[in-house]
Formats: sequence, structure tokens, C-alpha cells
Amino acid sequence: MYRTLLKIAKRIIQQVRFFGIAGLLGCSGSVLAQPAVDSLHVFKSDTVRIIGSAPLLSEMDLPTDISRIHLSKTPQDAGLSEVLSHQNGLFLKSYGGNEATQTISMRGLGAEHTLILLDGVPLGNAQLGVLSLGNYNLTGFSEIDIYRGGNSSLFGSGAVGGVVNIRMAPPQQDLQYQLTTGVGAYGQKSVSASLGVPTGKLRHSFGYQKNDSENQYAFLLDSQNFNRRNSDFSKTQLDYAGWLPLGSNQMLNWQALHINNEHGAPNAITGGEGFQGRARFVDE
Repeated sequence: MYRTLLKIAKRIIQQVRFFGIAGLLGCSGSVLAQPAVDSLHVFKSDTVRIIGSAPLLSEMDLPTDISRIHLSKTPQDAGLSEVLSHQNGLFLKSYGGNEATQTISMRGLGAEHTLILLDGVPLGNAQLGVLSLGNYNLTGFSEIDIYRGGNSSLFGSGAVGGVVNIRMAPPQQDLQYQLTTGVGAYGQKSVSASLGVPTGKLRHSFGYQKNDSENQYAFLLDSQNFNRRNSDFSKTQLDYAGWLPLGSNQMLNWQALHINNEHGAPNAITGGEGFQGRARFVDE
């Protein structure tokens, strides 16, 4: 009988161990099967729309000095730098003769801090922020607005020194055309033409200008004779603007401007060689 009780006790102990291990495995399996609790809470809200618009400020509301140049009585073959050179507070630098690189600066800052716009669109180099004014004539332009002083809050970066905004002439409602030609010393020739064509409500404006000069001549310096060479230039400017009235004081307009400028870079006078440079510059 003692042996029988001992066998029963062993079986009970084995069953207890089996159920204990099975229970532990079941608990661990249930723990591993539970999904992880996310500590982040997601809140959904209504759609938020952010719309940017240009500030509608009058000239009296702006904190800087503003001047406007009307180009209706200015010769179309005049250069942009020539017109701006007569304005107060502007410093223009020329790196050569006619049609060479010309930059502008305001308030004692560099040319990269003066923003040049065409109807609100920046014209400067996207990397350097500098524009050569010698590339532009007045064909197709009607007004020039000059904002002196910092205007970065209104026009963005690059307007720390000031802003020059060039406005293209809007096409007229009737047919208009203009042709101007000119000749000058040292083989200089210029031709300028503009045409305004209305087609129903749609209005078109076309402009063309061509300037050329040989600029080769003999001169005397310190009792020595020299010949100026490689100082020629050739510049072509094409512009187009289109306007479409939409009603309710709304207007849709688009424009295009193409400029090609090529000129030589004569050397400085060194000894008896004179201007013998052969370098060429092309801006397009």
C-alpha cells in the first residue's frame, strides 16, 4: 500500500509540473500576442488653406522714397542705364564703353542688393543676383519705378538696397506703329520698331531694336599713334506683350523678352601695342 501511495504522489507532482509549465507558456504567448500600445495621439481638424497675395499699398503707405520715370518722351534707342544715371541716389558702374557690363547699386550696397524687376518679375542672375543694364533699351517699356531703401518685406531677398521696377507698355486698343532709325560716328547704326495690333478683345504688342557699331578709329596719346580695335558691339532686343480683358477690372497679360548682346573687350594701352585684345563677350 505504501508503494501505491508513492506512485499516486509522483503522478500528482508530474501533473502539477505539466500544468504549471503549460500555464507559463500560455501567459507568455498571450503577452507576446498583445499589440503594442501607441503613445501618440492623432487629432484630425478641418482643412487649412494658406493663400498669399501681394500687398495693396499706395505710395503714401510705403516707408521708402519712390520716384517714377515716364518714358513716353524718352528716345527709344536710349539705354536703360542712361536714363537711370540721371536719378538721385543711384550709383552706376560701367566696365567698358558702349554696351559693356553696367551695374547699379543703392544706399552704399553692392549691385547684388539692388533688385531689378520687369513688371514684378526678377531679371537678375539667379545665382549672383546681378543684372547688366547695358543689355536693355527702352523699346516696349512705359515706366520705371525706383524704390530707394530696404524693401525686402515687399519684394523679397535682394531688395536691401532698393528696387527698380520696369513696366512694359500695355498694348493699345487701336492699331499703332513706330519706326526710328539713326546713324552715328565710327559705324554706329540703330533701328527701332514697334507695332500694336488689336484682334477683338485680345491686344498684341511687338517690339524690335538693333544697335551696331564698329568703334575702330585712330587716336593720338602721348605723341604716339594708336588704333582702337575689338571695341565693336551688336545688340538685338525683341519683346512681345499680350493683354486680354476679363471684365470686373481684371486683366490677363503675358509677355516675353529676348536680348542678344555681343561686344569686344579691348586691352588697355601697354607700350606701343595699343588696343589689341581679341576677347569677346556674349550675353543672351
